[in-house]
Amino acid sequence: MLRNYFLINMVIVIILGFLGFKFYHVVTYSIEMPSEASVKDGLKSKDIDIKFKDKLPDKASFQIISSKDLFRPSRTASVADLRTVPKNGHTNYPKLFATIIRENDSIAIIEDPDTKKTKPYGVNDLVSGFLVSKILEDRVILLLGDEKIEIKLRDDKGIKTFRPRPLLRQKVKQNRRNTPAPVRRRTPVRRPIRGDLTEDTNG
Repeated sequence: MLRNYFLINMVIVIILGFLGFKFYHVVTYSIEMPSEASVKDGLKSKDIDIKFKDKLPDKASFQIISSKDLFRPSRTASVADLRTVPKNGHTNYPKLFATIIRENDSIAIIEDPDTKKTKPYGVNDLVSGFLVSKILEDRVILLLGDEKIEIKLRDDKGIKTFRPRPLLRQKVKQNRRNTPAPVRRRTPVRRPIRGDLTEDTNG
């Protein structure tokens, strides 16, 4: 009886070992074998890379984008493009903010394009190489060599032309304030003397 049990157990152990060995080989083979989807994806990526390398665009085709500034949101011509470029190629102009018109002289509030500072300028003053020739209510005429350049008042800033009042009225008002008011003098009341009163009573 014991021998029969021993033989049966040995046979079962051998069968289990054989099955386990086969199962181990099957599992390792399935892990090492790549899937069909990954193989297809690899082939597609290689084909795309090869096609893309064959059809690379030239750099010259992108120059039109930078020259026409197509990525600017407004896509409108800039102020420098609308202006006529002078002969000397100067495109950076001063900006006019305000004008003060007086009887004797006039002043223009202009921003220097080089220093970005706003200062008052008069006639025959220099602004970044430009000579102030004439100051009007809404514009200023500049000279750059033989050329005349006109800069207008910036309407978007809401700054208007200042016209101070004439100085004659102010002087008259000041003179009126400075002249003292006339002092009223009271005439002293003459009191009667006692001698005069006795003469009047006797008479």
